[in-house]
Amino acid sequence: MPNYKTFQDYADSLRVRIYGGDSTGAIQPLLTTSSGILNVTGIVGTSGSVAVSGPVEISGSVAVSGAVAVSGSVAVSGAVAVSGPVEISGSVAVSGAVAVSGSVAVSGAVAVSGSVAVSGAVAAEVSLSVALLLLAARLRLAAALLLVVLLLSAEVLLLVALLLLAEVSLSVALLPLVALLLLVEPLYLIIPLLIPDHF
Repeated sequence: MPNYKTFQDYADSLRVRIYGGDSTGAIQPLLTTSSGILNVTGIVGTSGSVAVSGPVEISGSVAVSGAVAVSGSVAVSGAVAVSGPVEISGSVAVSGAVAVSGSVAVSGAVAVSGSVAVSGAVAAEVSLSVALLLLAARLRLAAALLLVVLLLSAEVLLLVALLLLAEVSLSVALLPLVALLLLVEPLYLIIPLLIPDHF
């Protein structure tokens, strides 16, 4: 401790200045603020663990190049701006509201055990592939029914014309067989239409 009594008139005006050494061995002063807080203008390197029992106030930004492992809880009273990706291997409990201004990409599953309240509008993009497939199936069914009506009408008219022209009298026993043939024959053309290509 330098003796400043030579420059001061009272002993209580003594000053204490602590010095430290840098990596090159040069002596550097350790500065304190007017409140007695240690002021470090450069980088602080710590090879071991740092235990802090009280709060730590940071007025500027903190840059972390490696990973940060937190075993306990971290309470954040203000906003946290993240410019890069955030990977979370465990669970995240949020007691308050979370405001997201951009998009959130989720590659895995999202499990929600409680309720989710949405006060604003929710915009969702729905694929039209399912609706188009259902519409195509309905069109196929309608075309098949129309084809059945047309084929049955044509078969009946053709049979009636042949009977009138040839003057052939069919017995009562052959009428069910003719009716069965009239119903089965159009099925060879209808069945491919009833089977969708995309199901």
